[in-house]
Amino acid sequence: MALLTEDISLHSNGGGQSPMIGQSIHSRDTTLDVVERFATAFQSGCSTLLRVVRVNGLPGFITREADVENPTTALEFEKDAIRAIHVVRNPAKLRHLPTLFVQLPN
Repeated sequence: MALLTEDISLHSNGGGQSPMIGQSIHSRDTTLDVVERFATAFQSGCSTLLRVVRVNGLPGFITREADVENPTTALEFEKDAIRAIHVVRNPAKLRHLPTLFVQLPN
């Protein structure tokens, strides 16, 4: 069984204020390349997992990163495979997150 659907899509919103991919991706291979780069950043300490949560009703997580407060990632499933990944790094859309996440020690 594949972890990603053949037609997986990756969507991001940096609001023009935070680095992100320029447009949605609709390719399994390209999505895998981007996720691999995210994983490398995570392993190097540039990103820290803060909490597993539901994001707009979808399973997801909140991280801490040096250049943006508390970006969120949501995973949309189709049966047992990921159909879409939604990443929000837009500071205007993240302001509602609890202060708890902002104040966690490094």
